[in-house]
Amino acid sequence: AFADLIDELMAASEALSLPELGFAVVEKSGYRAMLAAENTPEAEARLQNLDQLLAEMTEYADANPDATLATYLEEKSLLTSADESDNDGNAITLMTLHSAKGLEFPLVFVCGLEENLFPTARAVGDPQAIEEERRLCYVGMTRAQEQLSLTYALRRYTYGSLLATEPSRFLSEIPAELTTQNYELDRGFARSRQRVGPPPRKKAPASQGVHYEWDSEQSPGFDEFVAQDDFLAVGQWVRHPQWGRGQIVSREGHGEKMKLSIRFGTRTKRIAVAYAQLEPA
Repeated sequence: AFADLIDELMAASEALSLPELGFAVVEKSGYRAMLAAENTPEAEARLQNLDQLLAEMTEYADANPDATLATYLEEKSLLTSADESDNDGNAITLMTLHSAKGLEFPLVFVCGLEENLFPTARAVGDPQAIEEERRLCYVGMTRAQEQLSLTYALRRYTYGSLLATEPSRFLSEIPAELTTQNYELDRGFARSRQRVGPPPRKKAPASQGVHYEWDSEQSPGFDEFVAQDDFLAVGQWVRHPQWGRGQIVSREGHGEKMKLSIRFGTRTKRIAVAYAQLEPA
């Protein structure tokens, strides 16, 4: 059965894109289902690593239209070799929060402070597990001797789709007077802004683009970043992070409920706009 699976994937690799091949391997092998059924902290960590790998493959294919599994692995091999050959001198040290216990650094970044990531989805709803992750977050924060930077992403690849995130509850527990917050959109709709307080919410348009004030209720969703009706019309060309460039052939609904049928080459996909992260092509 294993040999048959390998033969099937090898044959499919001729027609599938790099991200599609990655997803096929994960699903057809049953590896994701096995980890999900295990339901342990170790399995949760492996699932997160797996999602990160698939997200990297999607980003690599988006930046390299002719990407193949061979070119992706070749680049990763070169990067690994370079990392191993230059591990002395000034460098960023990457580590887990568990392995950081007892260490101190002048500058510390704690990244990925988002609900369902830190704290993990497994901990949400379990007060005891949340408290344990809160202690772990404290460990990370107190590793900083001079400066501490806490970061979260507005959008993150999850199971191959770029979704809006919610900032971690641990951020809102920090007294506002102790923080200076820098918030910058990456789509060119607003300038970098600095302000103290929790995550942003859209306000009235200002003269230099969209202005966001800080509000703890929500982070900007897809509708707030893109004037959808400007480019999501039938006949328009758009770009999808996984399937590349395609043309809209039909459209129904509005706002977060909008659905599009998009033709990518010889294939037509039906897509929920709220989760697709489409861009003008």
